Amino acid sequence: ANKAKLIMALSALVMNGTYTLQIELAAQVCCGLLQRNDHASCYSIGTNGKGFPSDPSGDAYWLDLLYPGLLKEEVVDLPRWLGENCLGDGGLWLKYDYASQQATLPAVVTASAHLSAVPIDVSDVATFSLTDPVEDLTQTWAEFKSDADVYSNLASLYLKNSSHLVKQNPGYKYDVDYRPAQHHLTSEIDIGIVDFVVKSKAFSFFLPTGCVPFTEEHRLHSRIVREFSLSTSTPTAVYGYDDTVPLFGGDTYEAETNCAREHNLGQIASVSVNNLNFYSQNPVTPENPLKVNAPPDVVYDATKKYVAIIIGDGDNLYFLKNRNRGWVNERIDKCNTRSCFPLTWSMSPRGAVDMPDIVRHYYDKALETGADYFSLPPSGSLYSYPSMMGDEGRKLYAQNVEEDLKMMSSITTVHWEWFYSWRTAFSSYFPIFNNLTTEPRGFVLTNVPFMFPMFLYRRHENYKIIGENVVVFKPNEWRGAGGSKNNETPADKGAEINGMRSGSITQIYATSDGGLNLGHIYDMVENYLGDDVVVVDSDTATRFALEAEK
Repeated sequence: ANKAKLIMALSALVMNGTYTLQIELAAQVCCGLLQRNDHASCYSIGTNGKGFPSDPSGDAYWLDLLYPGLLKEEVVDLPRWLGENCLGDGGLWLKYDYASQQATLPAVVTASAHLSAVPIDVSDVATFSLTDPVEDLTQTWAEFKSDADVYSNLASLYLKNSSHLVKQNPGYKYDVDYRPAQHHLTSEIDIGIVDFVVKSKAFSFFLPTGCVPFTEEHRLHSRIVREFSLSTSTPTAVYGYDDTVPLFGGDTYEAETNCAREHNLGQIASVSVNNLNFYSQNPVTPENPLKVNAPPDVVYDATKKYVAIIIGDGDNLYFLKNRNRGWVNERIDKCNTRSCFPLTWSMSPRGAVDMPDIVRHYYDKALETGADYFSLPPSGSLYSYPSMMGDEGRKLYAQNVEEDLKMMSSITTVHWEWFYSWRTAFSSYFPIFNNLTTEPRGFVLTNVPFMFPMFLYRRHENYKIIGENVVVFKPNEWRGAGGSKNNETPADKGAEINGMRSGSITQIYATSDGGLNLGHIYDMVENYLGDDVVVVDSDTATRFALEAEK
């Protein structure tokens, strides 16, 4: 019945770069407004539009795969569609100037969401023959002396009625590591998540130095977080992505936790992800968890060596929507034509809520191979650094992780912390799980920055046991195949595993940011692991570690 309704309603907006970013932005806002009445009334296909990433977004792929026959029409004439759906018959619009207000485009999106109005650039007003905007931002924002003043005003107007916090970079690029003052507006905003912001009346913002202590923008950021959060100890999710202040090849504040003085934030990496409103119609719940394969039929043998391989980056909804679909198809092909050893995929519990049918598809494919499994990504419920949270915040966050482990049918999670926070994690976070459950719980660590050494483990120590049921695995990352530390060739990574002592158990966290791919993993497993090495899934590795210490 639901799908019959959808077939009658769905229009797909093709964002192919034919029109300006301003028109595409207006269309995405209109899409979000329409979705307030019907989640499935609008769907955008980003085929290389100006406000979408150059990599094909996979929108057409998922629509055809998960909802065949749903498409009513493909809309390529965006101005006509805007006029018919949002700008005619008294539709509300607001006026802004892209050329002079680009730095505050997230604020324009926020104003559009809360005023239920389509943003129209000054250059397009005549195109639509518009008069009497609900607000003229070229006038009302002219009095503000800084971008921070604009966001401060918006916070006073809309923050208390906002559903989520969202960070959208309007186009800033940074010159060098940890020089936040050297940021330049040389790119364009990614508008993928705009429909989500508008439909849900979220608060979208971006402050280039908002996470940098002792700055005006940091004081404003702290105010926004404080006024939005239910309490300073409640873990608060931030959608989008914070790529301010690059350091050692990463982004210092991407996990959000160290961005706020209260340390109560975590990220849902979702920049570039459009159609979240459409995908989120039937979320997974802990009461109806996802179905997974039975554990491999293998018994712990102290004369063997065990390794689990976790495919990383599952916290990023864009990766789940795009990269993983290709990798999963490749995995199925390899299972059919080559070997099918156990393989674990990190999978965001937020994906199970915000794009549940996509996540269900991956779980279904895992059942198809019979050898694929899932763990939570870093660091469980949100991409965050839980040890930085206060005592109450850590307890609340651990409770959230427990619920998500049940929902995702796993006992293991990847866990990231800054290099200086691990002692707090071992003393004040991991032990919480001894009190929450008697079931095994595994944590697979990654140090931040990943290339920094970690001195809490002895040379041949691959994990530590905390209490009766918690296993904390030593970092073992594999990012590429270039021949250096964390970027070992398949032969070198295989030699590393072969060199473990008998009875040893390790878990590899494999990410693609250094060029690693599924072919490298297969090369290592099929060609370079010794006969005494057994590949298992992540949860089995966790259980075996507890068994080995009995």
